[in-house]
Amino acid sequence: MVRYVSVHCSVRVLLPQESVLQGEVPTLVLHGRQDEVIPIQASRNFAQSRAGVKLVELESDHALTDVQEQLWQEIQAFCQLESKPLL
Repeated sequence: MVRYVSVHCSVRVLLPQESVLQGEVPTLVLHGRQDEVIPIQASRNFAQSRAGVKLVELESDHALTDVQEQLWQEIQAFCQLESKPLL
């Protein structure tokens, strides 16, 4: 004979509190101004609504493939990494 135990749990208790999500977490957002997939305004709104967010608007599209050097420079600066020559 198989018996089942009914377990009730609110998923909300497992999720981070909204106040935690609103805390200052250093965040770098790189967004192309000509992005036709995600409007640049979405990133602007995100950056304006949270502390610790740095938005870098690039002259590129969604893929950002034509600004690779600038991407790495922004990431290095944000992470405060030393620039090292490639092997």
